[in-house]
Amino acid sequence: MAVEHLFKDILDLFIAFLKAGLIMFGGGHVVIPILKYELVENRKLLVESEFIDLIALTEGVPGPITVKMATFVGYRVAGFIGSIVAIIAVVIPTFLIAFTVITVLHHYYQHPLVKSLLKGIRIAALSLILVAVVTLARGIFRGLSHTQTIVTILLTSASIILVEVFRVEPLVAVGLFAVIGLVLGLVGFW
Repeated sequence: MAVEHLFKDILDLFIAFLKAGLIMFGGGHVVIPILKYELVENRKLLVESEFIDLIALTEGVPGPITVKMATFVGYRVAGFIGSIVAIIAVVIPTFLIAFTVITVLHHYYQHPLVKSLLKGIRIAALSLILVAVVTLARGIFRGLSHTQTIVTILLTSASIILVEVFRVEPLVAVGLFAVIGLVLGLVGFW
């Protein structure tokens, strides 16, 4: 029975991350709503709070978000084999699609229909990124007190200013705010 359950979990991982790899346009963050649906709502491999923590954790580790998510979720669900299966599932379609698209675009990039197609994809990508922001914000603000909410908004604003205005490296900003979050936790704020 345990082997059947493990096989089902590995198959669920493969399908969820294959879907993510197949429809990942506009960068890795657009896949967050798809993975949330697949992993939390549809396949119930994670609960929402785990998924929100996973997003935060993957932002603090170098590399593409989908590969990091595949690694962490795969390991969480089915150990080392789960990580390998999830990584393969998310990378292979992306590689094949990217290779095909780049080959075609190389020859037809200036064609008006190709440019129109890309503009439409950009709109879809922007909407998925905004859904990811809303999903993350809901998870972050859920259960916070009024004071914690204000501090979270102020720290988020400070992070945006550091990265966008002062051009601080995003990884440095993640590290800095991880330390700030740790200090706030140690003093009992969270």
